Amino acid sequence: MSLPTPVTLSAPPAPPLGHAAADNVLLVPIDRVPEASRPAVLAARFLVQYSKPHTIAAYERDLRGWFAWCVERALDPLAVCRSHIDLYVNELRTVHGASTATIARKCSTLSGYYRTAVVEDAIAVSPTVHLRRPKVPQDSQTLGLDEDEVTALLDAARQRGPRAHALMVLLAHDGLRISEALGLDVEDFSRRGKHRIATITRKGGARKSVVLTTPTWEALGELVGDRVTGPVFMTSRGGRLDRRAAGRLIKKTAVDAGIEDADKISPHSLRHTFITLALEAGVPLHRVQDAADHADPRTTQRYNKERFRIDDTHASYAVERMLRDREAAANRNDEDSAS
Repeated sequence: MSLPTPVTLSAPPAPPLGHAAADNVLLVPIDRVPEASRPAVLAARFLVQYSKPHTIAAYERDLRGWFAWCVERALDPLAVCRSHIDLYVNELRTVHGASTATIARKCSTLSGYYRTAVVEDAIAVSPTVHLRRPKVPQDSQTLGLDEDEVTALLDAARQRGPRAHALMVLLAHDGLRISEALGLDVEDFSRRGKHRIATITRKGGARKSVVLTTPTWEALGELVGDRVTGPVFMTSRGGRLDRRAAGRLIKKTAVDAGIEDADKISPHSLRHTFITLALEAGVPLHRVQDAADHADPRTTQRYNKERFRIDDTHASYAVERMLRDREAAANRNDEDSAS
C-alpha cells in the first residue's frame, strides 16, 4: 500500500494522504518529523493498519475533510480540543446535511486517528475522548426494493444487456457486496455436487464460497461466454468494471424500471433487498447472517421488517397466552381436587 508524503497543511490543496510516500514516513520517530508534517505522517501511520482499498479510501476522505476544516480555521489538527470536533460534527449535520451513519463513521475515523497520535506520543490525550457520537438507527437506512420492484429492475436489466443483467441478478439473488461481485474472476466458478459455487473475497480478505442460484448461473454464463480467465464484469476496453460505473449502471436501470426514487438506488440497495426478502421468506436469522457475511446478528436484524409488525404473534401476546393457559390449567387442577 502506498503511503502519504509529509505535507504542510497550511498550504492546501494537500497531496492525497494515501499516495506516494517514502518508507521512512513510518520509521522516523514522530518527534523528529517537522511539526507542520506531523498530522499527515500520523495519517499514514493510521492508514497503514488497513489493507482494503475501499476502507483506506473512506478513511482518507474523512481525514482530508477534517484537515481542510482545520486549515480553514487556522487550527493545528494536533492542538484541537473536543469542542472543535463538536463544532465540526454540528456543521456536518446542519450545514452539509450529512446522514447519521456518515457522521458516526467520520467520528470513528477521527477517534482512530487520534488514538494513533496518542500511541505515537504526538499528543497526550485524544480530543475524541468522551465525544458524543450520533446513534445510528436500528433499521437500515438504505433504500431497498419490494418483490415487484426487484422483478421490474431485473427485467429492465435484461433489456440493457448481459452485463447489467448478470450483475443485478447476482446482487439480488446472492446478496453480495458490490466489491465482492466486481472482484470475481471467471476462474472463481466451480461446482460442488449439484450446487454451483463462486469463491469470492469477503470483507477482510477471507476467501469464501457462495451458492449461485440457477438464474444467477445462467445470467453469468451468458455474460462470460467462452472466456476462461479474467474479470467477470469488464468495461468496453477490457478492464475490470469499478464500483462507480456499477453504481451508475444500477441507477440508470432503476430509472428504466420506473422505480420511485431511482436516484437513491445503489448497489447496496440490492444487498438490502436480498437480506430483507430472505427474512420475509422465513429463512432463519442465523442462516441469513451467514449468507450476508455479517459478523454480528444484530446487523442482519436491522433489515428485519418483521420485528416491527404488531399482530397476534407479538411476544407480549405470546407471554400473556402462556400465563393464561397456565392459570387455566391450575384452576382445573383445583377443581379436580375439590371434586
